[in-house]
Amino acid sequence: MKGAVEAIEWLRHDHSLPIITSRPETIRERTAALVEKHFPPVFDGIHFLNHYRDDGTRSRERTKGEVCKALGVRVFVEDALENAVSVADEGIPVLLFDVPWNQGELPAGITRVFGWRDALLKLAVILSPA
Repeated sequence: MKGAVEAIEWLRHDHSLPIITSRPETIRERTAALVEKHFPPVFDGIHFLNHYRDDGTRSRERTKGEVCKALGVRVFVEDALENAVSVADEGIPVLLFDVPWNQGELPAGITRVFGWRDALLKLAVILSPA
């Protein structure tokens, strides 16, 4: 997504940046290679939730919300509404990228963003000291 690399570069200076993905553990190497190709080494680990299995089935052993809470995440950026809801249900604000697969009314705690520039503006407000 346009602006992602610059946004991550800016965020990494003052914030911990874990990746929490629904992807299966079986594609860890491919996922890590993709991250390394497009981003500098700034992320604090990749957490695979195995929501989508190789055989096409889905699992929900742990939600993104549960993992975010366990890691102490203060705000989460997402593109899937189902995952955004699980994070917001844990009381963590979510910025949801505007994409075709997540349209509709948003529950409390989720704010739609229209690209990384918009996300950074909203992150600055959320993360600013009170």
